[in-house]
Amino acid sequence: MKVYDFYKSFGIDMSCHNGGQFYALKRSEALEMVELLREDGVTIHSIDVLHRNISGLFDYRNERGERICWDFDSENIPESERYGVATSRIEALGVENVAFLFSDEKSYKAWKKNHQRMSA
Repeated sequence: MKVYDFYKSFGIDMSCHNGGQFYALKRSEALEMVELLREDGVTIHSIDVLHRNISGLFDYRNERGERICWDFDSENIPESERYGVATSRIEALGVENVAFLFSDEKSYKAWKKNHQRMSA
């Protein structure tokens, strides 16, 4: 399955949650997405961990007001190692009520393509 098809099938549209212009993925799908990104050679630049708040909406900050963002660019993680690092970090969280926002060029293009189609 290609990245766009995966987002279309499993992605959570953040526009109705926090106004974000991306899709997010639940933990299990996020692990699958890392593998798809690896297969397609898409570089993961950063991943935000989104928490479900008391209203049922996903937000960047957890109940303690903390934000988890893994910025692989600023951490100087080599591109070839980012898939493994992303997988390890996602598995280490072990929290079921989170969604993962992938900030990469291909995910943005997927979001934009889907929203252009919906508004047409």
